[in-house]
Amino acid sequence: MKFFNRIPTGVLLVAVVTFVASVIYAAEMTFSDHRPSSGDTALSTAQKSLALTTCRYSHIAGAATTTIKSGAGALHTLNINTKGTTSTATIYDNTAASGTVIAIVDTAGAASGTSMFYDVAFSTGLTIVTTGTLSDITVGYR
Repeated sequence: MKFFNRIPTGVLLVAVVTFVASVIYAAEMTFSDHRPSSGDTALSTAQKSLALTTCRYSHIAGAATTTIKSGAGALHTLNINTKGTTSTATIYDNTAASGTVIAIVDTAGAASGTSMFYDVAFSTGLTIVTTGTLSDITVGYR
């Protein structure tokens, strides 16, 4: 700290501002290649990648059978917003409550605020069956 005490405040401030400005400029140059030019309506590669990786969500509260998506996709997360008592969520790769089970989650045993990351593909669809005094959950999927 003694080193900085010897530098006049104005000089130190100019050095910090210059450094921050150069970082911002470098970031703009890095991302400028991914922005469409003015009048360009086509999506850039970066925008397409973001669109492909952005998750959708479905909120489920209460005991129910919920078909979230028909067709192929990916299950990203299951978030337990509020845990229930004696409740489960059975996740199927199907458009009905049968077929290939992706996971059976004890939503009563997990703490509220728990996020479970799956990042697994499904081919037929995504259906979740919730039972018991259910927790409040949110499912992230693509």
